[in-house]
Amino acid sequence: MWSDALVARFRVLAASAWLLSIVACSEAPSATHGTGQQVGLRPDATAVAVIERAASVLERASTVQYDVQRADGHPDGAGGKFKGRTTVVATLSPLRFSATLRDARGTIVQSAASDGATTTADDGTGSAQESPTYSGSAMVVMNNAVQDVAGTRTAVDASALRSALSRGHWLYVGDDDIDGTVCQVVLHTDSSDLGGSPALTTSYYWISKDDGLPRAAQRWMLVRGRTSLSSQFLISNVRLNPAAGPTGIERPVRPSSRVAPAAAPGDSASAGALRAGSSLPPLGVRDLSWAEKKLTDFSGQPTFITLWAPWCGPCVNEFEALRAILPGFPGLQVVAIAVKDSRANVLAFVKQRPEFRFTFLTDPDMQAALSPLYDAIAGRDGGIPAGVFVDRSGRIVKRVVGFDGRDALAAEIRSFMLRKP
Repeated sequence: MWSDALVARFRVLAASAWLLSIVACSEAPSATHGTGQQVGLRPDATAVAVIERAASVLERASTVQYDVQRADGHPDGAGGKFKGRTTVVATLSPLRFSATLRDARGTIVQSAASDGATTTADDGTGSAQESPTYSGSAMVVMNNAVQDVAGTRTAVDASALRSALSRGHWLYVGDDDIDGTVCQVVLHTDSSDLGGSPALTTSYYWISKDDGLPRAAQRWMLVRGRTSLSSQFLISNVRLNPAAGPTGIERPVRPSSRVAPAAAPGDSASAGALRAGSSLPPLGVRDLSWAEKKLTDFSGQPTFITLWAPWCGPCVNEFEALRAILPGFPGLQVVAIAVKDSRANVLAFVKQRPEFRFTFLTDPDMQAALSPLYDAIAGRDGGIPAGVFVDRSGRIVKRVVGFDGRDALAAEIRSFMLRKP
């Protein structure tokens, strides 16, 4: 999930690019919409450099394999969402691919494959269907697995990125964090004709500062005065020139017998928050270096676990109160888990506030709409700060929601620390 400030900045920049494109086209007769020509704006040098680097890295590959997750989850066909992952293997320029969507347990939910002309896809009903891979320049989306390919295909194709550099307008947005990787975010605004109506497409790309590979893609469209924002497609485990080649990709899809995805333990949004008397679950967390940990790794002594975010005023107020209260309770461990923000913002906050000497961790799904950790402690519809008191045996003693002031928090801690086992 993006911060409100980043979302606002994206929309302002996109709208600015659109207005500038209109002005440029009206003042430059030679500029055209949707013809692959520049519309008269000078490209942003930083954005171009970021994409050129990504293209240089990707052009080493004729085949690429990667995983796709969606920040807001995959639709389950029943009005809900689930944490899915699509593994894509694709040859590039021209595009041929296979895509397999699995649920949190690793069970295949949907699959698809294309030879470049025809796509065979199974939507989970047990029967495979065929369709042309493209309708004009757009991919025909037959199921979620195909949509994951469509949402990421330009981001992983060097030729497609370089082609995009020759048209529309590029802007550098800034840095952001994707699953612990610091990325440079750029946007590409291009105009075209969609069914006889002028359309604006703004594509966002998150490119890793470390290796130059794409880590996420998202699209914002304006058609007939209406806007739509796609899911944010998170890209991971990118492998250039994997062992699987075109022959494997062209094999027909075996229809899946599954209809709906199964939720893994702890993955259900309806499971609700932790309750007093239950054991602390071994949910995954990350430390500030993004190393994998388990929530249970921090049991063994009286502990207060609290969810927070750098933008959350009450959370910071709670930190101030804890700083004043803790000297009176030397045996209490405070574990502060950052949620609903980027790792970069969390690291900056911790660096700027060294007086808060807590055990700082981050939610591995901190930028996702679905988070088992958040749901367990705060509840899906709950807010922050939210926390739990855990005894030395790892049992939940009490949940607390919100911050009601220093005195109230001190009373909660005193009651917890003085209770008899």
